[in-house]
Amino acid sequence: MANEANGTVVKRNGFLKSNLFVFLLGQAFAFICWLCIFAFGWGKYSERFEGHDKRLNSLEASQKGIDERATTAKSAAIQLTKELGEAMARVGRVEQETAHFDVMESENRRLTKDVEELKSGKK
Repeated sequence: MANEANGTVVKRNGFLKSNLFVFLLGQAFAFICWLCIFAFGWGKYSERFEGHDKRLNSLEASQKGIDERATTAKSAAIQLTKELGEAMARVGRVEQETAHFDVMESENRRLTKDVEELKSGKK
């Protein structure tokens, strides 16, 4: 254990038996354990995040489709409302133009009845 060439005594394995080495060995072991736990957690949660991202992307795609269909339906509803308004206006005009037909029909019946009475000589 002595270095005879220099005349100095060098202890071998002195550092391996020291408290500092034991402390550093404990710290290295704790770091390795922490690293393993972190790696497993990272893998577990990264898989969850990937699944979450996939679900979000599918939800966004379906929401886009719903928005597009709603926009199309809204424009179709606006067009139908406009056409219904135009049709209601035409029906109103036709009703006003044909309102006198009832009066004409009753007058025609009365005149026909009067003509029949005149022909039969009742008056």
